[in-house]
Amino acid sequence: MKTATIPSLRVDPELRAAAESVLKEGETLSAFVENSLRRQIDYRKTQAEFIARGLASLAEAERTGFITRPTMSYP
Repeated sequence: MKTATIPSLRVDPELRAAAESVLKEGETLSAFVENSLRRQIDYRKTQAEFIARGLASLAEAERTGFITRPTMSYP
């Protein structure tokens, strides 16, 4: 598979320094940014799926008039 590039990003020197300060041994800033981008994509997909399930549940409850109340039990 061919690789593609992400647009370059201008940041404050403080942000770059902060990112560089948390790099693991042998890790590059590019690898850190790529990993961060992948994790944010996964997070947003998961968040969108969660919201979609909630909206579908709400629509079903409105359609049927049946609402299940959450039950909480504490030890």
